[in-house]
Amino acid sequence: MWRIPIDGRVYLPVHSHVRKAIIAQGLKTGFGVVPERADAMRFEDRINQLLGANKAGRQVAVAIAGRTLVLPQSGGDGHFSGTIDVPADDPALAAANGLLSYAAVLPPRHVQPFTGTVLLIARQGRSIISDIDDTVKITNVLDRRRMLEATFVKPFEAVPGMANLYQTWASEGARLHFISSSPWHLYAPLAAFLQDAGFPAATLALKKARITDTSIQYLFADLTKNKPPEIEALLRDYPERTFVLIGDSGEKDPEIYADFQRRYPARIERVFIRNVTNAKPDDARFAKVFAGIEAARWQLFRTPDELPQMLRK
Repeated sequence: MWRIPIDGRVYLPVHSHVRKAIIAQGLKTGFGVVPERADAMRFEDRINQLLGANKAGRQVAVAIAGRTLVLPQSGGDGHFSGTIDVPADDPALAAANGLLSYAAVLPPRHVQPFTGTVLLIARQGRSIISDIDDTVKITNVLDRRRMLEATFVKPFEAVPGMANLYQTWASEGARLHFISSSPWHLYAPLAAFLQDAGFPAATLALKKARITDTSIQYLFADLTKNKPPEIEALLRDYPERTFVLIGDSGEKDPEIYADFQRRYPARIERVFIRNVTNAKPDDARFAKVFAGIEAARWQLFRTPDELPQMLRK
């Protein structure tokens, strides 16, 4: 039996010129972020994603693998989630080639489709758990102004070479899981970016956040809060898989990943940290963080060509 988790959000798009003007003024006054004329449409689109009015108590049915199933009602934040069991011998799975599509079942008057894709992950194998910001996407988290520009104003920019590296690892059979502290509201542009940049199909876990006009600039406060529980969930859901953890040196990825490596030595094979702080492996921070962990099991890198192209032992 395949257990297929499905998550979604029910919301009403809000196009408020007043609220967008308040947000734009706050970003300008507080951080000097001013969208150029060429960036205006992109800024509006991303802000509109944040300002959507969440709808609680809505029940969504989905069509998947030739069956229709009703999921639990959406909560106060508009989110709903459920798990669908599909027999392993279902013909739809055989034809899926690792990716299974589903769609919301809507009344005839709704012309816009709402679809999703499931990445099928076997009981055993290797999984890559990867951060997004400053690991595969240039965000400049340590510079608040540049980070806000990269999030709301500028085109998303991939770290050169990372998509090709992840594709190489995927060709070995590795499965990819992205975990980010970006809010779920930005799922659509982030998912489109990852696909357009050439990254393999992946699961994507983002941060649940309550958005207000005055809190936009603080969305990325406490960037590491959602990461440990998401990693724990993957370890729990896939008890027979081993993992490689990839992040960057800008925030707390080294500390979080080293902690998991100590607690799950047989399951966390390697830790790779992209060096965005000009650190050295023997700096006091890394000497302390990775104390007692074999040097061969973690690596600080600047460019993806420094990492092993093949993960097979």
